[in-house]
Amino acid sequence: MQSFPILDTKGSERLRGRCHGEAFRGRIHDTVDFYIEDLFGRLGFSEQQMTVAASKVQSLALRYSPEQYEEILGISEGSTVPVWKISLLNGRSELLNADIPECTALYLCESSVLAQNWDWVERLEGLCVLIRHERKDGFRYLSFTEPGMVGKIGLNSAGIGVCLNILFGKHRLEGLPIHLVIGRLLNAQDFTGVHKILDSCGNGKSGNLLVGSSTEGGFAKEFCGDDTFILQPEDGFLVHTNHSLGSEVGLQEDGIENSRIRLERANELIKEGEGEELELARKVLLDGKNSPESIMRPYSEQPKLSNHLVGSCASLVMELGKGLIHIKKGPRPDVVYETYSLYA
Repeated sequence: MQSFPILDTKGSERLRGRCHGEAFRGRIHDTVDFYIEDLFGRLGFSEQQMTVAASKVQSLALRYSPEQYEEILGISEGSTVPVWKISLLNGRSELLNADIPECTALYLCESSVLAQNWDWVERLEGLCVLIRHERKDGFRYLSFTEPGMVGKIGLNSAGIGVCLNILFGKHRLEGLPIHLVIGRLLNAQDFTGVHKILDSCGNGKSGNLLVGSSTEGGFAKEFCGDDTFILQPEDGFLVHTNHSLGSEVGLQEDGIENSRIRLERANELIKEGEGEELELARKVLLDGKNSPESIMRPYSEQPKLSNHLVGSCASLVMELGKGLIHIKKGPRPDVVYETYSLYA
């Protein structure tokens, strides 16, 4: 039995969402309850503020990506969780904007390996799932995500993969929330489609999307409030953490020192690395130097997040040309990677 459950779906966005909701109903309820009753509540959000924010997410989804809104409706129907709560969950990154130590992501050009440590609250480690979807035209994608979310980290049958870093910056919720953007990107068939999506999803968010391809290379696009920046690999690789590499104007300074430590360490390991890039990616993500500021982060209390334990919930290494995601659960170095295939 694999550490993260995987669901196979086929058909329309609405049907995909409904299957997602039905299969992971208990996990979705637990995830939504955690965010709404625990995290948002402890951070001082009133129910009125949350419903207003959820309404904004819904209107943005309808404007920028009606397909993803259909998926939200399906998740709500299947899980029996109200639509406003599923909408809020899919906009949680923009609403929380928590400046705490988070994710490290990298792309290695020669082998088209895209990898990331997903650093977040320990409670989510045991709830996350994978969804393997086949569209009516046969196009496929495989996504690792929090239950109830449209997308997070994944790859597709065009050899395109996506990773995510939150950036610590002030912004207004105006464009399509970043997890919904990822849902659209997982359906892109080439970089022309990727750039079209990224150029038409609006701003109003603070995050970085690291996109890799098995045939077209890789790049990162930073959304920094009203500004965006494109970053290209140098010396055959690209690493990103939680501060803007395009511009630091207007970004919060809290938490950036940790982000810089992880960025420098990852760059150092890759430049010194030899041999197979798949193993190099794993070595980088498992690195424990500078703990607790390390790339593989042990769980530790975060006062800015109501003292919840935050660390590396999962480590993911994607072979884009093979349609494989290797995933290790939690920040424990003795846990082995398990392999999930796009085509199984």
